[in-house]
Amino acid sequence: MKKAAKTSVFRFAYIGITVLVIVLIGIFDSNFQDMGKALRQINLAWILGGVVCMVAYLLTDGWLLQYITNNMTDDRLSFPKSLKIGIVGLYYSALTPSSSGGQPFQILYMKREKISVGAATCVVLIKFVTFASTVLIFFALSWLVLGSSYIHSNTAVYWLAVTGCVLYVVALTLFILTVVNETWVLRAGSSIINFLHRAKIIKTVEKLEKAKNAFTKIIEDYNGTAKYLKNNIGKMVIAVFISLVNIGFLFAVTFFIYRAFGLQQYTFIFIMALQAFLYTAVSYFPLPGAAGASEGGFYAIFSAFFPKDLVFMALLIWRIMTYYIMLALGSLVVVLDEFFSLRKNKNNPDTAGEISDPGTE
Repeated sequence: MKKAAKTSVFRFAYIGITVLVIVLIGIFDSNFQDMGKALRQINLAWILGGVVCMVAYLLTDGWLLQYITNNMTDDRLSFPKSLKIGIVGLYYSALTPSSSGGQPFQILYMKREKISVGAATCVVLIKFVTFASTVLIFFALSWLVLGSSYIHSNTAVYWLAVTGCVLYVVALTLFILTVVNETWVLRAGSSIINFLHRAKIIKTVEKLEKAKNAFTKIIEDYNGTAKYLKNNIGKMVIAVFISLVNIGFLFAVTFFIYRAFGLQQYTFIFIMALQAFLYTAVSYFPLPGAAGASEGGFYAIFSAFFPKDLVFMALLIWRIMTYYIMLALGSLVVVLDEFFSLRKNKNNPDTAGEISDPGTE
């Protein structure tokens, strides 16, 4: 119970810190003077369009999860359950560093729906591959739209985006290599881990063995999933297309915020390209919800395209729509699901407590 309380305190404290980051940006923004004036400029019809995009983002995320489960495994998942599991994954991704908590919780919730851990692991890995592929495709398109001169003009964000691309390429390359030669990948990984131990980065033998076991488990999961995908290329292409639509809805929110202020100078494609550039730069950031990086990146990129007195308000609305509403909705889904599960299982103790927060164990 004490650990559960500490976990809850940490999460609320973290949310408070992210709010503080936004407040500080507003305080130190010398161009932002009158929130009331900025609010009066907003066209609510365009804001509603942004809300519709977020709803479509959630729906297509559930559709992607359902498509992968129903077409690439022997299991079946209804759309309402896929939607719920998708929202749970997004919620825990938003609360954990580098979005690391989303996938384990999706596996746990899929297990509750009688899907084996092996199949659930396969599903979330395939979903990750589609996500990584989608981010790289969008970044390549943003490079074409914005041009290399703009990409290089924002040095800090540029190098963050390049780092993001490299990380996604490494993950996809590792995934492919496990099909070509799993033994070679295991040996190479073991050598790198041993080097980290000799360099005192991994300090104890116990941590060394734990790192090797964790790496071996990852490669085994990758190998099983990659071999399956090798025989289902067509279905994978469809999954990537769904993922492109899914992430596209998320990126489109920024355009609707832009138009909500009556701005028309830049096109839908251009604003989408800017958002793709930003997303690549911050999506891997090792803080829950990419806190700080998301706000700072948005301000650094979009301050050149929003009027100086409106960019902070645009940032605030964007963060509320794409992050804080997600946290509120995710919390509601998790609480209601646990409530109804407890009611369902109160007369069946053997099925109770299947879902637990790793942070409370």
